[in-house]
Amino acid sequence: MEFHFTLKGNPEEKLAQARKAAASRGVTMTGEATHGEFSGLITGSYDVAGEDITVFVTRKPMIASWTMIENQLRIFLEG
Repeated sequence: MEFHFTLKGNPEEKLAQARKAAASRGVTMTGEATHGEFSGLITGSYDVAGEDITVFVTRKPMIASWTMIENQLRIFLEG
């Protein structure tokens, strides 16, 4: 599933904040300011172009709805 968000502020700072938030939930993010991957409870990748980020989720728990995943990603990235 693919999600699109706008990073308000410095994208590198937002990604650093997202890495910390993800780590607190057992998800590891690796990569650079323009592209990376994450794995743990959910798995996927991200691409950044300017202030826009596209997140591709390739695996999630069956009990987690796509809406729940999208809302958590929004908190991590736009919060």
